[in-house]
Amino acid sequence: MVLKKFARALEEFGTYIDNNASGIVNYGERHRCGERISTGFVESTINQLVAKRFVKKQQMRWTPRGAHLLLQIRVQALNGDLHGVFERWYPGLCRKDSRPLAFHTPNFRVLPNMNKARYTLMCTALALTAVASAAGPSPIPVTDKSFGCISHLKPVRGFFVGSLTGNLAATLKVARSPNGGVYPAGSVIQLVPTEVMVKQPKGFNEITHDWEFFELNASKEGTSINKRGFAEVVNRFGGNCFGCHIKAEPKWDFVCETGHGCDPIPLTEPMLKALQHTDPRCAGSDNVSAEDAAALKQLQELTHPKNPADPKSG
Repeated sequence: MVLKKFARALEEFGTYIDNNASGIVNYGERHRCGERISTGFVESTINQLVAKRFVKKQQMRWTPRGAHLLLQIRVQALNGDLHGVFERWYPGLCRKDSRPLAFHTPNFRVLPNMNKARYTLMCTALALTAVASAAGPSPIPVTDKSFGCISHLKPVRGFFVGSLTGNLAATLKVARSPNGGVYPAGSVIQLVPTEVMVKQPKGFNEITHDWEFFELNASKEGTSINKRGFAEVVNRFGGNCFGCHIKAEPKWDFVCETGHGCDPIPLTEPMLKALQHTDPRCAGSDNVSAEDAAALKQLQELTHPKNPADPKSG
């Protein structure tokens, strides 16, 4: 009986190793390199900080959106990128010399002995204050009826563009430019039927270059907006739209393509075309070609990988 339990436990352990081999840390190698091998401090942080801040009885508890934004800033700070990001967003806003900064408060100075962390924090606070206090124009109304069959938009390379304000020529000019540019308000950019970004008027959101992201539900009955905003909108792989597009080089105006500086997406060109061709809002989307069917099958395997331990997956 004991041997059977041991054999079963050993088999389960082997299955666990096989399924998680790519994510298992080599603690021996980390120890020899003088790196941390304990995760206790991470669990303690989650228990004492994150979990506590999400408790409803906490006076100043976090919302999921606020926690996500805070983590984005923290990651940028740990990577040493936060300072550069703000200087890119607001050129000349924060300077590293000891001269007065160009703000309304003439006594505000960057002191010679100010460390980088405090300097970045002060720049962040001032930038966010400026953003929060700015009175932006009225946003362009966007409803479920604003979106339809993806192929009704104008194709540009592998994506589609449109305009909610009728200024399609200006949108196409920027999209087709080899040097990038700033998209006009009302521009619509869509790669797959369930995700879209819309350019709002200048001042809508300086952090996103005035882009608003949308997660859509597309069906034969039409379109419904599932989520909208920036930090709360994610793609089908769980990636945050804002976190991806913020990496685009400034000249591309937050738009991601190969060579724009964004992280690559795990979709092949045939997969993207298959998703575009089978948009349920488009006429004839039921007529799936053999090539599209094969690409969709590969996509299904990518998003729902088989579990070797599950007998039904064999």
